[in-house]
Formats: sequence, structure tokens, C-alpha cells
Amino acid sequence: MHCSVMGMEALQAAIAQYRGEKNPINEDDGKDGVIVCKCFGVTDAKIRNVARANNLHAAEEITHYCKAGGACGGCLGKIQEILDDLWAETAK
Repeated sequence: MHCSVMGMEALQAAIAQYRGEKNPINEDDGKDGVIVCKCFGVTDAKIRNVARANNLHAAEEITHYCKAGGACGGCLGKIQEILDDLWAETAK
């Protein structure tokens, strides 16, 4: 799964570069956020954005979409906390 995610990111980056646009992979809707996954440099803002856009509720689902938690796995607990908080806020 990681190879397909990296392939998708490479293709999106190449298309953006060709068009003279910013790389969409590096965009977090203007929010810097705090790095949660140190292995892949994924922020809490990106995790929330990916979860909202794809209706993701489990840390493993986030890993499939943006690689966070897919290397050492040390951040999977924090990713799940972010998801639980996100969907708890949405349910209110």
C-alpha cells in the first residue's frame, strides 16, 4: 500500500510542477500543525484533513491514505486519539 501511496504522491507532484502549481501533497489548508508521524513528517492537520475528506475512523486507514504510522508504528496511538477527538467534535 505504501508504494501505491508514494506513486500517487509522485504523480500529483509531477502534474503540479508541470502546471506551475504548488505541490498538493505539502498542503495542509494553510495550517502547519504539529508533526505526529516523525518517520513521514505527517502533521495532525493533515491527518484531520485526510480523515474528513475520506471519512476515516481508524489509524490503519490513515496509514493507507498518507503513510502516517506505516513505518515504526509509534504514532498509531496518537493518530487514533486525533481521529477519536475529530469525530467526537463532529458528533456534537
